[in-house]
Amino acid sequence: MVDFEKLDRESPPESGGVLFLGSSSIRRWDLERWFPGRDLTNRGFGGSQIADSIRHFERLVVPHRPRSLFFYAGDNDIAAGKTAEAVAADFATLSGLVRSRSPETRFWFIAIKPSLSRWQLWPVMKEANRRIAEACRQTAPRALRR
Repeated sequence: MVDFEKLDRESPPESGGVLFLGSSSIRRWDLERWFPGRDLTNRGFGGSQIADSIRHFERLVVPHRPRSLFFYAGDNDIAAGKTAEAVAADFATLSGLVRSRSPETRFWFIAIKPSLSRWQLWPVMKEANRRIAEACRQTAPRALRR
């Protein structure tokens, strides 16, 4: 977090950009290469769980006042032994923070992906994705519900 805060001090974030947050799956994205010329900020950090983004929300998200927030996490949570229910509950907490602290921000969840090294956990990941998708349908503005 200290490195991110240093970056933000050296180059203060402008309001209304697009923020990417989550685990190393986000950290490794080469945003400039894949989305050239866009106002994008990457705040992914390796090994993180959803609870880490909750705990550091004020430091990672609020200063950016993003127009959109793309979030990926959950597989580290499940690898650490969390249930699908616990992952969905943590997601609901984070989603609530976005709605209350940054209500104009569009919040996008990138579904938990399977990986070969964690293939045995895929059933739990898939259930967490299902629960998160259902929570999103319940809280999304009426016009966006399917």
